[in-house]
Amino acid sequence: MHKENKCRNWPDHHQLFVGNVPHQASESKLRIIFERFGKVVDLHLHCKTTGSKGPQGQNNLTGVPNYGFVTFEDYAVVAKVLKALPIYYPDDKGLKLNIEEKEINQKVKMKVIT
Repeated sequence: MHKENKCRNWPDHHQLFVGNVPHQASESKLRIIFERFGKVVDLHLHCKTTGSKGPQGQNNLTGVPNYGFVTFEDYAVVAKVLKALPIYYPDDKGLKLNIEEKEINQKVKMKVIT
């Protein structure tokens, strides 16, 4: 069976920033939402916590929404997602996700210019 290489460096224009992600969101549910548009090659979610532990040892949530990045195999899929905005989690009656093109890494810009 072919195993996908997640270590491959995908261009920034193949990636989308996803903000305003609710704390109860899961990477698997987000993947399902974005796979409607095309092949997702990577998706990672960044969860914000206070760093302190609750009574059962769980992390205390800050109240700040989570964010993440989704990477597609093809830029055409990125364009398709942007054209379909707004997108909601977990469905059309849910929370509106903030979806934007990933900003180009400043270090890469500087290397190209110099």
